[in-house]
Amino acid sequence: TAYVVKVFSAAKEFVPVDEQVLTSARKFLLSHQRPDGSFEQVGRIIHQDLLGGATDEISLTAFITIALAASAPAGDEAAERAAAFLAAADSEQASRYARVLGIAARQAAGGLDATAAADAALALRQGDFWSGRHDGDHAALDVETTGYGVLILQRAG
Repeated sequence: TAYVVKVFSAAKEFVPVDEQVLTSARKFLLSHQRPDGSFEQVGRIIHQDLLGGATDEISLTAFITIALAASAPAGDEAAERAAAFLAAADSEQASRYARVLGIAARQAAGGLDATAAADAALALRQGDFWSGRHDGDHAALDVETTGYGVLILQRAG
């Protein structure tokens, strides 16, 4: 659902998008936001590989926050609560993927300024890229993590 919100929000600049679809998808996401700002996973995902690295509470919340920020005006209360959760959850125990995605989400939601986001992302870089892999993870996770790292830097100018 978050993916649809994110993509449709970007696509409406180029093609007609039914605002009712965006509104109902956004309402669905918001109905699963916890008081602490995080989001619960609802339902069962048959093809887990479609999740990319968003398999834990932090990365799932970060991905949904990016979608909410893309679909709402600046200052959106739900995105700000999620960004606050992500700021509190950023720790060495979180995966590098979750931390980079969390930085991108906080930046998108206005919870982290561009320079601070770039500095935080660069601190997590490994050489020329950002690795998001754990043992047994697919190399595609490195590509996704690096993509978010580059997006953070691009937003910072």
